Amino acid sequence: ANDRSSLVVKVGSRQMLIDGVRQWLSFPVLRRGAKGEAVYVSLLDLNSTVIPAMEPGFVDGLGQVSTIVFDPGHGGDDPGGRGHLGCERDYTLDLVKRTRSILEGRGIRVVQNRLGDSFVPLSRRPSMTKNYKDPIIISIHFNASRNRDAHGFEIFALPPTGAPSQGSDPDPKTDKKTYPNTPHEPASFVLANTMYQTLLGEMEGFDRGVKRARFTVLRYAKVPAVLVEGGFLTHREEAKRIHSPQWRQQLAAALADGIVAYMELVNENKY
Repeated sequence: ANDRSSLVVKVGSRQMLIDGVRQWLSFPVLRRGAKGEAVYVSLLDLNSTVIPAMEPGFVDGLGQVSTIVFDPGHGGDDPGGRGHLGCERDYTLDLVKRTRSILEGRGIRVVQNRLGDSFVPLSRRPSMTKNYKDPIIISIHFNASRNRDAHGFEIFALPPTGAPSQGSDPDPKTDKKTYPNTPHEPASFVLANTMYQTLLGEMEGFDRGVKRARFTVLRYAKVPAVLVEGGFLTHREEAKRIHSPQWRQQLAAALADGIVAYMELVNENKY
């Protein structure tokens, strides 16, 4: 730590706390030296996670943002995750509508790829950005797990080329592929990290971290894109919170603040 930032790592782990926010590295932290006195992170993680998290102003390709494109997860015949009080497709659409209303109240242009309970094919979700100026994509989801104790928030961005997805072992073929979103991976990480810091600052909930995954909407977006998981429908207490309109309004406000913080960062250079 110094007077500006702090790093907390555990040897053998892919988790790192950067200024109190959990980041998931591509590779485990290692100990080296005759007496194991030196601790190392991979160069890929240094360049794609540590430096961008601490100094986003050093990241190339942080373009202007004029339009927010929301992707409310699932819909129609695809209910998504289910809890004992409701299903994901309904909560994601409601949360997007609430967040959109807040952002439009601040004069920000917002669109979404479904307005009602309909299903939009995954291949079409990223493509609508071509119709708008300087867009970013925010995909909204809620989690479900067989582990009924799993809970908390997490936000995903595309992994850097050469890195595995979260929860996956390294795969030389898959990890080296490039996608339409690959040029926007650095900006997508900064977007995820900026939104996540704001979310944790305004909401009570377990910090599951900023993670990396090759979800369809993240792979094929041709603009900065993130996927937000707003909690677990399969956790009894968290499901109650998600079902509460008041809680969803609070979450919408936190998401809107995070989006605005990113727009200020890239549009006004407020690093």
